[in-house]
Amino acid sequence: TRKGLLDPLETHMLDFPNVLLRASELQLPFQACLKLEKFGDLILKATEPQMVLFNIYDDWLTSISSYTAFSRLILLLRALHVSQDRTKVILRPDKSVVTKPHHVWPSLTDEAWISVENELKDLILSDFGKRNNVNVASLTSAEIRDIILGMEIAAPSQQRQQMAELEKQTREQSQMTATTTRSVNKHGDEIFTHTTSSYENEAFKSRTDWKQRAVTASHLHLRTKYVYVSDEDVDEDGIAYILPQNLLNRLVCISDLRTQCAAYLYGLSPADAPQIKEIHCMVLVPQIGTHKDFKLPKKMPDEKTHPALKGL
Repeated sequence: TRKGLLDPLETHMLDFPNVLLRASELQLPFQACLKLEKFGDLILKATEPQMVLFNIYDDWLTSISSYTAFSRLILLLRALHVSQDRTKVILRPDKSVVTKPHHVWPSLTDEAWISVENELKDLILSDFGKRNNVNVASLTSAEIRDIILGMEIAAPSQQRQQMAELEKQTREQSQMTATTTRSVNKHGDEIFTHTTSSYENEAFKSRTDWKQRAVTASHLHLRTKYVYVSDEDVDEDGIAYILPQNLLNRLVCISDLRTQCAAYLYGLSPADAPQIKEIHCMVLVPQIGTHKDFKLPKKMPDEKTHPALKGL
């Protein structure tokens, strides 16, 4: 979840444009695992380096989803990080609760886990309320989720202070400040200009990052390895198009990530199979393309203007 990992990850994910990577500063308390007796005893008794493999989900995935299991694990680790003793009391209130030899957490039923999760959530929220002098009942569901996940949430007093500073900056920016500029014309006369706006003084900023687009466009040839045709809604009695791989690769390589482009397809049908269209060439005509659509000329190329298209 650290921003330092995003750059190498984005480089590896260039072939998968549908995957969106977002940075976050979540403080997931995985180090709290070392507070468990099973791991602590293993470390104390170790006499040599060992590689030990544990399933920290135990057998949860047999009855709950992976999302619920991850949420339960974060609750447990966050509660251990907040108060180790109280968490152990919640997990094992009496001697009847046992932990199987090959498990990490106590063996509880799904109904018992629900009550344990609620108690752990109350433990985490009460600790946050004491540290920041906040009424837990006033927290929203989004704030509770962020507290459990470990996001840095400012106390209400700090939030009010930040809002006041932002309003002050906005008021200062809205106030018009006059600027006097001195210039000399070709006759040697001095000209003084008073302006109340930053016209002709602001640097131009482009909305599109051309450098990132250029780097990504240079990797378009790698995407041709993963082109496939969906078999859904295919009519076996309909028209079938046969498109050569080299034409498709060429079209992808000369395309752009934001600007749409189009090409006319020309081909022939075999005499014995009129429903099959074999594509022989693509014609790229002058066009206007944006990130939303494209506009083609009204007149299509034909064999009169392009003799190479004769018979297609």
